[in-house]
Amino acid sequence: MQFNPTDLKDLSMGFLRRNETRDAFVGWLSAVVYTNEERSKMQFNPYIVSSDGFLCNVCAVLLYLCAPFTSLDTAEKRAAKMDLVDFRYLVSRSRIMYRDDETRLAMDTHEFQEWSAQYRGSADSNPGSVCDRLLNPPASFKFVTESFFLALRLMRLGVLRAMERMTEMVKAMQRMRSDPPSPEFLSLLQVKFAVDCVLQAPDIVTLSSALYRFATEWLLRLGEQSLDQAPPPPNSVPPRALAAMPEHIVYDAATFLIFMARFGPKKLINGASVDYVGILAARFSGNGSWVKNAGVRTHVMEALMQISPILSPETESLAATLFRQPWMIRELPNALVRLYVDVEHTGDANQFYAKFSSRHMIALLLKYIWNIPGYTETIRSLCRSNAEQYLAFINMIINDATYLLDEVFEKLSEIKEFQESEANGSFASLPEETREVRSRSSSNKTHRRFRWLSVTERIL
Repeated sequence: MQFNPTDLKDLSMGFLRRNETRDAFVGWLSAVVYTNEERSKMQFNPYIVSSDGFLCNVCAVLLYLCAPFTSLDTAEKRAAKMDLVDFRYLVSRSRIMYRDDETRLAMDTHEFQEWSAQYRGSADSNPGSVCDRLLNPPASFKFVTESFFLALRLMRLGVLRAMERMTEMVKAMQRMRSDPPSPEFLSLLQVKFAVDCVLQAPDIVTLSSALYRFATEWLLRLGEQSLDQAPPPPNSVPPRALAAMPEHIVYDAATFLIFMARFGPKKLINGASVDYVGILAARFSGNGSWVKNAGVRTHVMEALMQISPILSPETESLAATLFRQPWMIRELPNALVRLYVDVEHTGDANQFYAKFSSRHMIALLLKYIWNIPGYTETIRSLCRSNAEQYLAFINMIINDATYLLDEVFEKLSEIKEFQESEANGSFASLPEETREVRSRSSSNKTHRRFRWLSVTERIL
């Protein structure tokens, strides 16, 4: 079975080549985005939105439309096309209208409203009905700009949501595994094969990675940075255009790579670009001024770890090339240390416990790069030049290890008490429901003990 949307691409090009149908077709693509914004919610109503299959087809069309500028083979050629991408598209009331309260990289709602007012004219303040805005937008932009931002938004609503649902389906199948397999399991397996055919189609993988590479390089350019320059100081204020960009662009780029490394690592090796995740990790995740949300920064590091041999031995050839880039050797260690310190306060309700899994991941990456030539010297040099930051880093390692070991010893005492009650017969005299609850609790404590010991060992 093979997913081949080339007929859709040819049909779409027929509409775009004719002046009288071009605007109407782009308006239709924008309408697809508008009518499926419900899918951006964590829990959405599947009965009022389009299906995964339909949106994956539309995403494929847009990826093909973007290919002439996202799939160029050199950074210089891509940079020339980036001049045609106008960030004001996401600020003005154009075909796809981002809400003012959309989460931005480094700007809150009030700051965004004040800053964006300078780019909004009188037509933007009263854009008319939805149909008027989709077919006759108040602001006119080049096709490169429109297709680029439409592709980014539809990837979020279509392909990436399908990937998230696929991940949940695989987890459900793992819980249902039995011998012989149940009819429900076989039914889900058929669905999985069909979805794999679309999400892991060679063209979709290659063009999606090219889109996110282009988006990453464009964000770097928007930040007035290049990999040949030294990274900005940790507390530097980013250019306002960069700060105003939706954070989902960075998050989605990482999400795509995480999924492919887990479920289709061989497809990444065959022509996909993964260097962009190194740029996001070294330049963006290491700087809390450029990306305010520590969860997004951690998500990028998760993608970096996902393509490393730590979790995906099949992508070792990709990792070997990426981790040996001069700019990675120069910037990644400091980015990892900064993030280790910054996840202490993420603002999330469960930040106290979430920080341990984040720091566990960072510890694995530090351990991995320590054995790659060049990184050891970089880390030692950074320790000497930024002693205050590294002292805070070491203090947090000690505090984390102390807390986790205290928790382990406390749980060991409770587990021993449970085992003694089993040995002296007092446990057997308890009601059956109480025995089940205590057995389950003891099992959870044992599992948690081994997990915390593992995390402590990795961190140290």
